Amino acid sequence: MQTMLKKYIYLALLSSMVILQATSGVVPLISPRSRSVDSALELAGWAHSVNLYDKEEIYGSLAITPQYTRSFRENKTIIPCLFNGDVDCSCPRPILRVSGKCSTNRTSTDWLADYFGLPSDFESEITFKPRIETFSVDFNLYIGLNEWWENAYFRIHAPIERAQYRLNMSETVKETGTRGHDEGYFSQAFIPRDNLLNTFQDFIVDCKVPTLDGQFNASTSTAKKGNVEFEKLTCAKISGCKKLNETKLSDLQCALGWNFFQNKNYHIGILIRASAPTGTRPSGEYLFEPIVGNGHHWELGGGISMHKILWESDDEKSSFGVWIDAHVTHLFKTHQKRFFDLVHNGGNSRYMLAAKLGIPVGQNLWANTLAGDQTGSIQPSAEFKNVFRPVANLTCCDVDVSSSVQGDVTAMFNYTCNKFSWDIGYNFWARGCEKIKFSCDCPCPLEKEPNTWTLKGDAYVYGFGANNATTEALRSLPVALSATNSKANVHSGSNTSIGSACNTESAGQSVDTRRNQQIDNAQFARLVTGNGANENIVFARNISAGNDHQTSTSKDPIFLTVDDIDLCNAETRGMSHKIFTHISYRFEERENGWIPYIGVGAKAEFAQNKECCSQEGTNSCDGADGGCCCCKDHCESCMKCNISEWGVWAKGGISFD
Repeated sequence: MQTMLKKYIYLALLSSMVILQATSGVVPLISPRSRSVDSALELAGWAHSVNLYDKEEIYGSLAITPQYTRSFRENKTIIPCLFNGDVDCSCPRPILRVSGKCSTNRTSTDWLADYFGLPSDFESEITFKPRIETFSVDFNLYIGLNEWWENAYFRIHAPIERAQYRLNMSETVKETGTRGHDEGYFSQAFIPRDNLLNTFQDFIVDCKVPTLDGQFNASTSTAKKGNVEFEKLTCAKISGCKKLNETKLSDLQCALGWNFFQNKNYHIGILIRASAPTGTRPSGEYLFEPIVGNGHHWELGGGISMHKILWESDDEKSSFGVWIDAHVTHLFKTHQKRFFDLVHNGGNSRYMLAAKLGIPVGQNLWANTLAGDQTGSIQPSAEFKNVFRPVANLTCCDVDVSSSVQGDVTAMFNYTCNKFSWDIGYNFWARGCEKIKFSCDCPCPLEKEPNTWTLKGDAYVYGFGANNATTEALRSLPVALSATNSKANVHSGSNTSIGSACNTESAGQSVDTRRNQQIDNAQFARLVTGNGANENIVFARNISAGNDHQTSTSKDPIFLTVDDIDLCNAETRGMSHKIFTHISYRFEERENGWIPYIGVGAKAEFAQNKECCSQEGTNSCDGADGGCCCCKDHCESCMKCNISEWGVWAKGGISFD
């Protein structure tokens, strides 16, 4: 018997294990462990109420378990998954820094403030103190089917949960900024400071946008709306200090089991387990959105159940034994909506800014490999069309998600003395790597608008006719460019590297960030009109046509496509270790065969996540997402992301036969 018990324990653990490797990256969604997948909570307090021997009629037990849980160790679990090396974890509250391209205090992990409609010399520090709190009421019913099928049983499990998620974001503005944005950077006109936003929170929480291509009217303290559109953030928003709540039936879980070995002191059985999704689906609206249930997957699998009484007193009023439950299920494909980063631009690239290009291309814009050359110019395939859109709005897609395996194993010791019972145990949970694919039923925004959207980075989108052009009509004439910046990331563009001078005030320099020299497929921009006039396009109004003033455009713009959406790094798995204890009391049996019981319990669950912050190393892959740990080979393994939490509960119910 002991040898057989060891074999089943080994098989249970083996079937639930998932191979886990260290990975790096940022995930758009943390998929928590479903409240319905908790064999520890099911088993605690039930040791002497289920899997009973020598019952000839139907018997059972009904338990109701209110439970409160709260996350902990958030800086080692939640923050690394959401932000990776972009946050400074050396402080009690992790810090994310946002700064403009002309800020003198920029670091390699700062987010570029330009993407959020902020001044070019803006600086602020964002702190987070995330917390997840849940309250659930678990309804658990066990029915022994001995009257119809000896040693068989049916079990149903239905927790109602209220989940509350908070990122607790706060912002400290270090430098409000006084510099607007040069003409050509966002639009034809200079963007004054008063047309820009005042805080990072204005954009990411309150969904405000700057006013582009308009001049501030000091007499009315209003900004004239311009003809360049800066779209609001609609996906991947941050809730600030606001609480996000969801209340749902988690998952409706059923099991049909049969104990093929059973007597008074032990049992070994198998079961079929299925779960119907009744919780929430991810919607992609918020970065840290509350999830109730397993993400709306159907589940099917099986498991084993066993126990062995190791010692019993002569009067049979006291005993000590071990109980083991183990379950493995497959999570079938379900439909969700999620936002994603970009494959080659690193973590959090969803918060970059995209520019809209299109046709027709005006006769004014041409490109040439030689500065100042008047022959052999070629026209680009598209030009800027006066719209900016957050990348998250373009990568927010309908997807199909599945997971090959989920395992849940509990080993529990029980000591019973008269009517008192004490349980103490360990629970292991793991979920295999998600598989994410685009939904065939609903194309992504990038599929709906092919050859349209590009990365702006820090490229200038307008150039101007030189002030010494041959005709008055060409002098300072604004020309929409085809400049794209596919090598940019959330920290910087490729024209203004971090730590370099921000040459936006002085002209006549041989190297000037306004010249777009580091954009994609850069060629010198030329202005050609229908009457044959051919002039240089310069980076600012009212300067001469010298080669050191000529700006560049992308002869071949690089467009974002659906293949640039990083599904792979969004795939996660989970793993946790839990210890728990429960104390219960069984009352005297009533004449009608009912036995009431009541108890209290507590748990501490430790998620085994990747733990990375900006101080812990460097990133070794292209498009590094903040400098943290080593990147994984593409799609060879998933990042471990789950939640550590503690919880307390009260469990009461009635056994009957």
